[in-house]
Amino acid sequence: MKRWIAVVAVLGLVAGCVGRVALYSPRLPPSEDHRAAVSNADCLECHDVTARANHATTDDCRNCHTICEGC
Repeated sequence: MKRWIAVVAVLGLVAGCVGRVALYSPRLPPSEDHRAAVSNADCLECHDVTARANHATTDDCRNCHTICEGC
């Protein structure tokens, strides 16, 4: 029984950590360029992600980095 509780706790912790990534990602100011960006190619025209850890040119930028209306 204790083993199942530990497994459930670890799975919840892992799922929570994966879900938190987007919470702490920088938000985009609501500029015309950010609003017009609809693909990764649009983002990569201005932003170089090759030097950033855990970022690849094939990642979906808008999945984590969203436009912040209240910024």
